[in-house]
Amino acid sequence: MIISAYTVETNTPEFAPCVWHVTKKMEGEKLAQHLSVNLNRCQYPNAFWVMAGNKPICKYFEGKRYSKAEII
Repeated sequence: MIISAYTVETNTPEFAPCVWHVTKKMEGEKLAQHLSVNLNRCQYPNAFWVMAGNKPICKYFEGKRYSKAEII
């Protein structure tokens, strides 16, 4: 079992959601931004969400930060 305060999450086509565990909000935001720029857009086409438990904080898409309510 992994215990973490925050996660970075995204969905990939035809696969289960991907989750990265982090301990700090800022660490999650840096990771989400990094992943949104560096991972293959064909394999990871959706935004990377920074989550506190099951509540979204924000999302990153192509390196840009969006609030949880903004539409990409």
